Amino acid sequence: MAIAVGASASCNGPGVTTSAVTTAATGSSFAVVTGEYRAAGFSGVADITAPSDSKGNTYTKVSQVVSGSYRLTVWVATNGTGGASHTWTNHDTKSYGTLTAAEITGAATSSITDGSNTGSGSGTGPWSTASFTTANANDLLLGFCVYDYASSNSGITAVASGYTLKHDTPTSDDICSAISSKVVSATGAQTTSFTSSTASIGLVSLVAFKQAAATGATGSAALTDSADTLASSGTVSVSGSAGLTDSSDVLIAAGSVAVTGSAALGDSADALVSSGNVAVTAAASLTDAGDTLAGASTVSITGAGALTDALDSLTAAGAVAVSGAVALVDGSDDLTASGSVSVMGSASLQDSGDSLTASAGGGNFAAAALTDSSDSLAAAGAVIIAAAMAVTDSPDSLSASGLVAITGQAVLTDAGDTLAAAGGTPSATITGSAVLVDAADSLVASGILSTTGPSVIVSAEFPAELRAVDFAGEVRSLQFLPEVRTVEFEA
Repeated sequence: MAIAVGASASCNGPGVTTSAVTTAATGSSFAVVTGEYRAAGFSGVADITAPSDSKGNTYTKVSQVVSGSYRLTVWVATNGTGGASHTWTNHDTKSYGTLTAAEITGAATSSITDGSNTGSGSGTGPWSTASFTTANANDLLLGFCVYDYASSNSGITAVASGYTLKHDTPTSDDICSAISSKVVSATGAQTTSFTSSTASIGLVSLVAFKQAAATGATGSAALTDSADTLASSGTVSVSGSAGLTDSSDVLIAAGSVAVTGSAALGDSADALVSSGNVAVTAAASLTDAGDTLAGASTVSITGAGALTDALDSLTAAGAVAVSGAVALVDGSDDLTASGSVSVMGSASLQDSGDSLTASAGGGNFAAAALTDSSDSLAAAGAVIIAAAMAVTDSPDSLSASGLVAITGQAVLTDAGDTLAAAGGTPSATITGSAVLVDAADSLVASGILSTTGPSVIVSAEFPAELRAVDFAGEVRSLQFLPEVRTVEFEA
């Protein structure tokens, strides 16, 4: 999983224990900020005993700042133990104290920090840290603040841009503590700040925490038995092929999945899933019912993409790009993207109910063939097909809310087939001929419809329809009767 803040808890007062929360049983780290007040200051005063928790974790000091009568210390337990009823205890023995703890999930399991800095201020703030530069991308930045109480204190009212206030402990009879967080995607200079509702004294610290390293396999990754799993809280990188060859095998990553060789999902319900990108530089083959290849961002396949059994699915929340052919060869196979779909080879939907869909952007294809009843190729943007387009079974559909452009022939060969475009100028462009050969076939555009080839040819047996709302500057609808076989258009 990606690095993030999990459960949090706090307490105010010396020797006090937080309320109980539930944390992950294993794999999490824990950050704790403690605050102290000493009227005489901290000259010659040793650190307080490190905080403790109910799970027996050991805490190490990673940051500290002192200003007058106030001291802030940040403590960390790396790769600790968690679970239900997790509490933390503040071991300050003087009159005033505060503690706030936060769980960190998806963090590195050793050498967890990636730099820190501190600061302090007065008034309502903002109280800011000095800057430091991180060395790792995808760090979690945690801002820690200890501030004095006031009779009308309602807590922290603002944190630095990009940060989220995760926990605050405003009180009118003790010093208070707060934590804010931000996840970055690149290295760079980092700072943070806190602003209070009332004038006070504020101490702040910013600590960067590293995300867990990627899972990598320099050779092949083979999951050869039922329910095998390859999982990572970061990226998964396989420099050879990835083979999932038995039912319910899973390759999953919270980051991206990169497979330099082929990706083969060879048995029912196998899954290759990523919350980031999926990149396969050879072929992607889903060969049994219910196999899934999914990316929350883009899916990129340099070779062919083959979905060969019912209910196979290739899905991306972003773009889908396949530089080879795409074949959906069994009923209800699905290739879907909320971004664009780009297929440099042919797109073939060969069985009833197959679907290739893009909800944004458009579709770019070489040849496109819809060869069985109810097959569908649809895009919210343009559909561009560089070769011929064949819609061969009733009622197959090619539709786009934007432009439809076909540089080869458009052939609708069975009753009820449809090629439709909602807009664009021109909205339907066919470089070759458009052939409508069966009853109720239609080629429809709400904008201009143009063919740069010689003709539109209509069935001799049944009337078929060619419509354009705005055709050559005029609104017209043309109904071709059996005796009207060909209409010529200027190139």
